[in-house]
Amino acid sequence: MRYLPKILKLFLFSILIIIILAISATFLFRDTITGILINSINSSISTTIKAEKVKLSFLRSFPKGSVELRNVVIGSSPDLIKSDFEGQFADTLLFAKSIFLRFRISEIVKGNYKVETISVKDGKANLLSDRSGNTNYKIRSGNPTTGSDNINVDLDKILLSEIVTSYIDLKNKFILSGDIDNAKLKSRIFGEKVELTAKADLEIINLTISKTKFNHLGFASVDLNMLSSENGITFDESKIDFGVVQLGINGSIDHDNVPDLKITTSRIGLSNLENFLPVGYSLEKKGFKADGLLELTCFVTGPLQVSGMPHLEIDFNVANGKAYKENTSIFKSVNLFGQFSNGIKNSASTSSLKLRDLEITMAQSGIRGSLIISDFIGMPTEATLSGKVFPNEILELFNQKDVSDVSGFADVDLKLKTLLKTGDTSLTERMLRIEPVGKVSLNSFSFYNNKKDFGINDCNGNIWFSDIIQAENLRFNFKDQNIKIDGKFNNLPAWLAGKPVMLLADVDIDFDSFLPGNVISDDNNSPNGKKEISFPENIQLNLNFSAGKVIYKTFSSSDVKSSLNYKSKLLTFNSLSMKSLEGDISGEGFIVKNANRSIISRGDFTLKKIDVNKAFTTFGNFGQKFIVAENLSGKLSGTVSVLLPMDSLFRINTKTITADGTFNLEEGALINFEPVKQLSDFIELSELENIHFQNLENDFYIRNNVLFIPSMDVKSSAADLTVNGKHSFDNQYEYHVKVLLSQILSKKRKTVRKPVTEFGTVQDDGLGRTSLLLKIENKGDDVKVGYDMKAVGSGVKESIKNEKQTIKTILNEEYGWYNNQAKQVTKTPEPKKKKFNISWSETDSIQ
Repeated sequence: MRYLPKILKLFLFSILIIIILAISATFLFRDTITGILINSINSSISTTIKAEKVKLSFLRSFPKGSVELRNVVIGSSPDLIKSDFEGQFADTLLFAKSIFLRFRISEIVKGNYKVETISVKDGKANLLSDRSGNTNYKIRSGNPTTGSDNINVDLDKILLSEIVTSYIDLKNKFILSGDIDNAKLKSRIFGEKVELTAKADLEIINLTISKTKFNHLGFASVDLNMLSSENGITFDESKIDFGVVQLGINGSIDHDNVPDLKITTSRIGLSNLENFLPVGYSLEKKGFKADGLLELTCFVTGPLQVSGMPHLEIDFNVANGKAYKENTSIFKSVNLFGQFSNGIKNSASTSSLKLRDLEITMAQSGIRGSLIISDFIGMPTEATLSGKVFPNEILELFNQKDVSDVSGFADVDLKLKTLLKTGDTSLTERMLRIEPVGKVSLNSFSFYNNKKDFGINDCNGNIWFSDIIQAENLRFNFKDQNIKIDGKFNNLPAWLAGKPVMLLADVDIDFDSFLPGNVISDDNNSPNGKKEISFPENIQLNLNFSAGKVIYKTFSSSDVKSSLNYKSKLLTFNSLSMKSLEGDISGEGFIVKNANRSIISRGDFTLKKIDVNKAFTTFGNFGQKFIVAENLSGKLSGTVSVLLPMDSLFRINTKTITADGTFNLEEGALINFEPVKQLSDFIELSELENIHFQNLENDFYIRNNVLFIPSMDVKSSAADLTVNGKHSFDNQYEYHVKVLLSQILSKKRKTVRKPVTEFGTVQDDGLGRTSLLLKIENKGDDVKVGYDMKAVGSGVKESIKNEKQTIKTILNEEYGWYNNQAKQVTKTPEPKKKKFNISWSETDSIQ
């Protein structure tokens, strides 16, 4: 213990000597050492470093020496075009209030000037790259030349704290700014090469790539292993940890800024991705939230494009994903694997998105499938879907307001093709462009389109999709009509999408009740509230139609069946049959639209025992008041061929109607018919008020707005008559009546006997019977009955025969109605016997 004081004194003396030597060395070598170190740094970079104050110390970091530089400014490289950076302090690379350089004293003694540690504190760094690619931080090639062959900058440790940093690359449209809170860098600078290992805590405030901006990405930890050389920059197992997102970086960026990088992530919580979306994109503002795990691998290759983006290939997968809108679950579960590419040369036309092993579960819907989008311009899309789909959930997902009252579900097994970007504004129009292949089974499906005032209810059945769409037992309710469809449609999706294809359809359609009034609506923008009906040229339709009932306004029928064919503006119907007006109606015909947009309809119909009174009641007395339903009764049978010219709005021009037919009226009656009552001067009035006849048969013709009735014999309860005449649609008429004088005399009271000559012109029928010839015509609202001349009667009868033949000639030449009579129409018809016979069974009621 007695040597302890001596040892202590010796130790203190040594320390004192060291301190004295350190202080002395500081003064002796301050200018030399600080000059060498600063010159060494200046020779390693293509700019200069300036310090307001330099302080050398051998005691502060003993046993290492240190140089403290105060208020340091490092200028930008001279190659930088500073005019590109207005207001960005382009002439300054780094400003720091304090920089410490540390080195080994023993190495300085040996003449080796080796900087081991640099500490930079409280400063601002500007890393700039102009539009030509020149930078303000360029490392000079070659060895430093400070007067010593042993000077080198070997940085085992670089410490940064409280450094505000910004990186601006105008050529590649890239901006990064933030605050470095605490960083430790290990670097070795030799010539053109820089080896850098860094661990840092920083806050990223702004990231802008091209026009896409990210704000407040938050705090991150960086573990960087980088080698910079004349060939570029290489990254080896580097990592960036944002807390909720961890990125791994491997690869390189060559001297032309062409990247070849692989970026990987750990599993990312989708709920944490909101902060990583670009400015202006916010799921939360739209009421959306997401959850689940995302994992991705991104390959960044190729030269940067005009957009500032290189070529990207991203592989990703989502596990147990969920999505909510306004706290309501949209997707209960989402699982998928996917690939994204921004295309060759960052071109949208070659960009693609592929999703495979896709599984989506919603509240009720469950779907498996895949999705491929191969072009981000038109976005042609291919998808496969299988599972159970509830359409109301799909519409809620897209916030579609055009469609409402959606219910039911569909079992689907489909492959779909469509263009997502078509300029269409509604979901309905976009859906019409889908080209499906597969099967959909509808179950109680209903919807209503508010925009188009269209909807169906309780739809069930199967639909097979391909170029041929087949409906199999498809049943639904449309506007109070229960409809069943079986049939095939060629090119239906393409036709509905407006493509220039021919729609071919072969369909059986059945209505329990067909209600045209529920389907046809007036258009107030068209004349008379009607809309021109289109006759498309790109449809060929074969339709077998049946309906338990057909009801339109006052008309009703049952057991309606017909075969319809449509092709190129021509609609024909065959085998039409129905029960209506207590009788049967059958026939065939066509409707055709001409080049001048006018329409012609022609039909051949057969009537059996139609109730005449109900027919006039149902059709509103056919628009006239001359003879109304109250004047008629009986059962009508016969045939009629009618030609109806119409305009584009289906309005009939009555002056151009042409018709030819026969009729047979059984058990008929003419009740309180005013023109007939004008015969009261010749026949007892009471008998004229209610005329009955058992059977009345004749032809009739319509031409030039006039109905022609050839001569016919009528045996009635009032008298036996022979009648012919004509009646215009303007209610102008002229009828010629022949009645046996003997019947008139027998029915007149005995006290009213007068000379025969007062009956005017009479005619002998060759059997010794004399007939009275009368004419009934109207003069305005007045009806006139007078005597008829024999020549006039014969002339009218002959003119009607000629008119009949003229009509047949016209119809044959224009429409081929009488092909079997083609050789006869040019000849004057030979006289023939009357073909019209009316029989009447006399009753005891006639006095």
